[in-house]
Amino acid sequence: MDVEIRPLESKEHWPQVQNLLATVPFSTTLPIVVSRPNTLENSYSSFHTKALNFVALFKNRVVGFVHSRVEKRMVWEGNSLHPKLMSYGGDLRITRDFQNRGIAKRLLDQVGSALDESGVYYGFGIIVSNNEPAFKLTLPMDGVFRPVLKYSVKTSLLLRRPTFPKNPSYTRFRPSVVALEQLCESLRTRFLGLAMVSEDLTNFISDHPNIRFYQSTSEPGKIAFALWEQSAFRRVGFAWMPIQFKIIRQAWNTCRSFSKAHEFPPANAPIKTAEVVFVNMSNAVSDFEEIISYTAWKMGCLGVTAIADGLGGNAPSLNLTGLGYKTNLTLMSYGRHKREPYLCPKGISTYIDLGFV
Repeated sequence: MDVEIRPLESKEHWPQVQNLLATVPFSTTLPIVVSRPNTLENSYSSFHTKALNFVALFKNRVVGFVHSRVEKRMVWEGNSLHPKLMSYGGDLRITRDFQNRGIAKRLLDQVGSALDESGVYYGFGIIVSNNEPAFKLTLPMDGVFRPVLKYSVKTSLLLRRPTFPKNPSYTRFRPSVVALEQLCESLRTRFLGLAMVSEDLTNFISDHPNIRFYQSTSEPGKIAFALWEQSAFRRVGFAWMPIQFKIIRQAWNTCRSFSKAHEFPPANAPIKTAEVVFVNMSNAVSDFEEIISYTAWKMGCLGVTAIADGLGGNAPSLNLTGLGYKTNLTLMSYGRHKREPYLCPKGISTYIDLGFV
């Protein structure tokens, strides 16, 4: 079977990529799929300098896709953190009838070669724990891969209308230039932190006005975290509904008259959620979950998701009540020179943000 790997340059292929992402799950355990907008340019949020997207074509039919981008991230070199160009890869999908034929490996090989040729030798990836066996089969021949940490992601399901605390510990605010500069400085102290300046962040916020920033009442004027409903460029849903979620959906929608929860949609329909991003605080106080849950409910969401723990150093613990899963951070290097990937020393926290993966 003659399958061609090429850069995604033709707009005619993007609708097929959309369909691929919306029908092929990214997890081997839960059939969760992602819907992307009608244009590639509006489909991924990042401060990237370069995007590398490849498709696998069989007789002009898209049978595989991978997204990669290059960003400036903070890495440990010598005795301190420095900004370096790093790649991030995601949305690797293969149609069901072409799986287990080496196409995923060929796509990743092509990404690695393109990065090597452009002088980008290091990168990182996010792998859901139950996808590890399948991922190992796709590793490029040229490169070094190091799983370095396992962190926990949790989603609090909004089964009923949440209550808002009378005296909230966090309040929404419009961050000043000083607050944005402080956030940028904080990110530069974390491994894989985004290496950006306040002007970059200002422009990003202007392009994404639905990001809501919060300050702690104990530290007014300083960004504590933000809440982001991302349906403008990413919507998740079920390709098909597992039996346990069919039961949850039926009970959820039956109780809506008194729970005031939003309707749980059927399979193949998007589920609206919000993500906690730009976390810039110590451990959350007791009413954190109440505040984000109420706000997400007001935004029409069925759930709110945060990285709960596992990022090391002084990274906060944001334990939510709800569904959880483990995710692996894997560091990698590309090319024939077999460079050792950048690693994070103990005591330094790692920056992973749900808004950019």
